[in-house]
Amino acid sequence: MVLTRLTLLLLCILPAVSGLNPQRHMSQYAHRQWSQAEGLPQDTIRALAQSRDGYLWIGTEEGLARFDGIEFTIYTRDAGQLPNNLVTALWASRDGSVWIGTAGGLARYHAGRFTIFGAKDGVPAAFITSIHEDGRGTVWVAAGLSLCRYRDGKFTRFGQENGIPAQGVRAAIVDAAGRVWVAGFGSIGVFENDRFQETTEGGSLSGGITLCLALDASGQLMAGGTNGVLLNEGGRRRLLTTADGLPATFVRALVHDRDGSVWIGTNSGLCRRVGSRIDSVGEPVFRSGEWVWCLYEDRDGNLWVGTNSGLHLFRDQSFAVFGKNEGLPSDQPTTVMQTRDGAIWVGFHDGGAGRLVESRYTPVQGLPSNEVFCLRETSDGEVLVGTRAGLTRIRGGRVASSYMPSDTVGRHNVFDAIEVAPGTVWLGTNKGVVELAKGKEANPIAGGPLLNDAVITLLAARDGSRWAGTFGSGLWRWRDGHAELITVEQGLSSNQIRSMAEDDDGTIWIGTAGGGLAFFRDGRFWRCSAVNGLPSDNVAHVTDDGSGWLWLATTRGLARVEKAKIKELVHNPAARLPVAVFGISEGLKSMNCAPGWPASSGGGRSRDGRMWFPTVAGLAAVRPERLQSEPAPPPAHVVEVRVDGADLVPTAFAILPPTSHRIEFRYAAVRLAAPESVRYRYKLEGLDAQWIEAGARRVANYNTLPSGSYRFVVSASDSRGAVLGEMASFSFRRTPHPWETMWFRWSLAAGIALVLWLISRWRILQERHRFSLVLAERARLAREIHDTLAQGYVGISSQLEAVSMLLPKDPAQAAQYLNLAQKMAHHSLTEARRSVMDLRDQALEGQTLAEAMAQTSRMMTAGRGLKATVQAEANLPVVPKETEQQLLRIAQEALNNALKHSEATHATIALRREGNSLRLRISDDGSGFDPNNAFLSAGGHFGLLGMQERAQRAGGTLRLETAPGAGTTIEVTVPLT
Repeated sequence: MVLTRLTLLLLCILPAVSGLNPQRHMSQYAHRQWSQAEGLPQDTIRALAQSRDGYLWIGTEEGLARFDGIEFTIYTRDAGQLPNNLVTALWASRDGSVWIGTAGGLARYHAGRFTIFGAKDGVPAAFITSIHEDGRGTVWVAAGLSLCRYRDGKFTRFGQENGIPAQGVRAAIVDAAGRVWVAGFGSIGVFENDRFQETTEGGSLSGGITLCLALDASGQLMAGGTNGVLLNEGGRRRLLTTADGLPATFVRALVHDRDGSVWIGTNSGLCRRVGSRIDSVGEPVFRSGEWVWCLYEDRDGNLWVGTNSGLHLFRDQSFAVFGKNEGLPSDQPTTVMQTRDGAIWVGFHDGGAGRLVESRYTPVQGLPSNEVFCLRETSDGEVLVGTRAGLTRIRGGRVASSYMPSDTVGRHNVFDAIEVAPGTVWLGTNKGVVELAKGKEANPIAGGPLLNDAVITLLAARDGSRWAGTFGSGLWRWRDGHAELITVEQGLSSNQIRSMAEDDDGTIWIGTAGGGLAFFRDGRFWRCSAVNGLPSDNVAHVTDDGSGWLWLATTRGLARVEKAKIKELVHNPAARLPVAVFGISEGLKSMNCAPGWPASSGGGRSRDGRMWFPTVAGLAAVRPERLQSEPAPPPAHVVEVRVDGADLVPTAFAILPPTSHRIEFRYAAVRLAAPESVRYRYKLEGLDAQWIEAGARRVANYNTLPSGSYRFVVSASDSRGAVLGEMASFSFRRTPHPWETMWFRWSLAAGIALVLWLISRWRILQERHRFSLVLAERARLAREIHDTLAQGYVGISSQLEAVSMLLPKDPAQAAQYLNLAQKMAHHSLTEARRSVMDLRDQALEGQTLAEAMAQTSRMMTAGRGLKATVQAEANLPVVPKETEQQLLRIAQEALNNALKHSEATHATIALRREGNSLRLRISDDGSGFDPNNAFLSAGGHFGLLGMQERAQRAGGTLRLETAPGAGTTIEVTVPLT
């Protein structure tokens, strides 16, 4: 049994075949199962098909499902997509359509839409049992008592009048010659020239019901039914029954796969016929009495099986894994190597060591411990086995000698052993490096008392130097009799060394825990880590396959990367490398390929081209060329587009309204057998400058996009860094809001320009107005000076001339002229003051009227005998500047009169609001005067006249109260509006 199992497994890693390897035992195929718990609408699978876009379509008794390897999309009668929820037949046609047969009629899915056909189309609303397409694109449908043909967009129905058996049609298939084979309840015949002709093909099935038809590799018809399987064997028809190994004679499904195997679905499980041998799949994969309804081989050669318990997948695997089930002593290998004689030696964590020769495993007897750390071969063919209890030398398959390192605390581990010179061996132990030469023991590199100081991996480099990696204290380099300890301080990526290998050009590759892959090149250390694309920074083993690639055993799978690409990190340490990662989807039983115990020699390549790797769940083997033949990455699809929660058809160009905010893209690349290996990247052209790496995520969201045209692009690749698959895209345009349009922007720009021009014109006109006011004021002053001061000075000059002439002759008359000249000078001075006071006072700049009056009164009475008090109500209303100017001048003139004429000692200036008026009251306690003719210029009272004029300019009135000896009060009232 051991030999048989190992032989089968070794045959399983022959060069790749296109489908399920017929040499592999049924139990060795990878198997997965889906049921209603994983998203199927119901567990009974009646029909299967794969459409051109890669989706698997699944017919159940409760609706139709579309499967992308991860998610199921459900279609039902309730949603108006099917005539009946019991799906009985499926066919994916070459134009991308999917034909759906149900218990109540026919439907077709094409370009994202369902069409239901009925009696008006020429299809009876009957139980559809079979759908098939011929080489010309004609679709044949077995519909109850009829056979229907769909050609050029029309259906033609054939019934008993065309020779169709009275019991109806169960199955139809078209052979390479274009003949339509039809199976009835009791016969098989050919439908040609619109007539059914019964043949003798189904003679052996007479008395039963023919349920399924298939064609073998030579185009010969195979039929299955209630009596077994009828097939061609050596030119003769033969009926297979339970006597030949079928699990049951009731056969519901047949598939002849691309590798020549015939798969048979029965009422008691699944079986495969290779040559004349029939193998069955039983428990625990299928329960006893499991009905197999349908079989389907997808485009990648995987086999899909529909049963009463759900959907099953059987697929081949790249890696073959050896363990206890295959006759090895343990599922926990630690090290593997091939010796010169071609034997594969394997060491185990708990099963000792042994060798595989011609598929036979032979254990080594007499090892001091079953825990093996390393296997090495010397120049004379000796095998060195490092164990927990020391070193054992194997010669001719037998134990030749053993050595146990001395240790004060009882540690006798030999983690690694290498031959550094003929007859000289270095051992990696807890106390450092032990050298054994000609019966003598030396300690060239001393270890410490801790586990971190233990030497667990050794390398003898081509340049004569020797390297010793410790468990956690760094890396020793020994040359010219001296040892140097290198740690992270000298550039090493981690002090925890796990394995070492040397390249042909002298590059030293170093696997570390926590530091990824370190390498020593051109006198310095470099690093390749998860930042550069490795699946993990824990690298247990480094294996050079001799063809330009490094294989790294990590805690997250086996990684393969090109050595030349790693060396380019010398120039760009942050570069992302194309790293291929292999795991469960490729056949490994665990992603952890880095055992937790120290094991230095790891994996290797055998002379037949196979790569061998110890994992925590068995010894894995693979042929690298098999990996190259894996299916290319599938094309990506934009599956769904949603805008603010509403669905869009992803196949058409879309125009989105300006109110659109959130847009969601769902995409998928259909790799049915290994969906977890697919990686995505996407880009929204028009927004994203670079590709966005999405990993396994299959949804992208964008919020509040600016208006414009966009194209969403997505592509897929697999976890091994294969070339990206075909890209899928969806284009759309988001229309702008009115304020986002170009015409609005131009209009806005024009409006802004117009406003700026109007503001400029307004400022120019304002400046012109101000300038005109200045000119008018200058003209007024000129007129005032001309009409008053100039004329007054002329009059004064005339009087003074008269005085000069009369003074010698008539002094009394001259005195009269002199007195008149004096009055005229006084009048001119008053007019000059009035003109000056008409100018805007600086006291009002930055101050209220009350504050300006207080400041002016202090300045005017400073050093004089008059004390002035300003009384103003709080929160006085704001009046025009011109009104403030006039009121301030009136107050100034009143104070001036009090200072000059009244001999007053106290004056009061009061401001208050009375209704809609502002009242200014100036009173003093001076001598007063006679108010009669006070406002006549002839009386010489020009100040009162000026105050009255100012009050009138402000739109108000002035009232005078005075009498000789009774003081003076001037009251001005101006309106607020």
